Amino acid sequence: MHVLVVAERVAGLAAREVGESVAAGWRRSAPWDAVSAVALWDAEPGFLTTLADTVVGETHVVTTSDPLGRATPARIHLVGSGGGRTAYLDAGDALGGHLVAPSERDPVVASSAGVGYLMAEAVSLGARCVVVGVGESLVTDGGVGLLAGLAGRPEPRHTEAGADLVADARSRLGTTQLVLWADDLTPLLGLQGTSATWGVERGADAATAHQLERRMGAWVDVVRRGSSERLDLLTGKPVRVDRAPGAGAGGGVGYALLLMGARYESAVAAAGRLAGLPSAVESADLVVAASSRVDWTAMSGSAVAHVAGQAAEYAVPAVAISPVVHVGRRELMVMGLSGSYQLVGSDAQAWRDRTAAVAVTWSRRPR
Repeated sequence: MHVLVVAERVAGLAAREVGESVAAGWRRSAPWDAVSAVALWDAEPGFLTTLADTVVGETHVVTTSDPLGRATPARIHLVGSGGGRTAYLDAGDALGGHLVAPSERDPVVASSAGVGYLMAEAVSLGARCVVVGVGESLVTDGGVGLLAGLAGRPEPRHTEAGADLVADARSRLGTTQLVLWADDLTPLLGLQGTSATWGVERGADAATAHQLERRMGAWVDVVRRGSSERLDLLTGKPVRVDRAPGAGAGGGVGYALLLMGARYESAVAAAGRLAGLPSAVESADLVVAASSRVDWTAMSGSAVAHVAGQAAEYAVPAVAISPVVHVGRRELMVMGLSGSYQLVGSDAQAWRDRTAAVAVTWSRRPR
């Protein structure tokens, strides 16, 4: 039988290392099986390492700023040549939680300007398409900092920024196309919005989260009053960019990208296409998803959920192996998984040992 391993980064191990460990464990118990591995990623900080291992290109190291305005290194992975270059950016290089100590976090002053600087660098390198992956973020500024950084303007107060800031940022891009990669579908505003949902992780108490929500609402109101909204052809109602999928990603960084005309894509779905996942699943007899976690947060918008969905599409059974398994059989069936297996530890040896045991259950010895 043909076993396809689909691996993501887990606890310090690169996706490639996880995939190799799982494949080695399977071959230990079932050497008669053909085993292949595919690396997958989402938009969380650090994904560019896996992408660069999968998609051939040049990785450039540049300098941008962290949420507090301090210089920090970032990467741009440039693919293609001539007028067809695509630049892949990790917003986490400028917004991620690893950049600021918990005691230093201040969600009121934290800025997304570093992402704007990074986008400007990508354009200067000749990118005709810029793909921005947006995951974990310490910023809740609605992307005002990003727009100012890209436009080369001082960062304004939210009530002072408006449609002219969006236009200036867009003009800096010229004809460059934008793509927003995200799987966080948290709304921009409201009780389930990015300020209320992620405020604690960004260092905000309840009062500060409320302040951030009011500031975000004022920013959206300024934009809507200063620009004409296109109408939905079916309903005749204005298309609300602030309510579009991905608008709340990265504390509103997604909103700023959408305002500039970015096309939204699921990060894991796009990664699957780039990695050739559909054709690999179609030719497999069993799919093994090596995932960082199988819990309620992974029920949708995660690598393991996408893998399970792809396997179901081609009627191929799929199982998951992970250090964290916190859902029952019913939830696994909803995801499309035939089983899940938890390993103790997350180093390469732990992956090999647990997979070897799983192979005993699932492999069919040839007669």
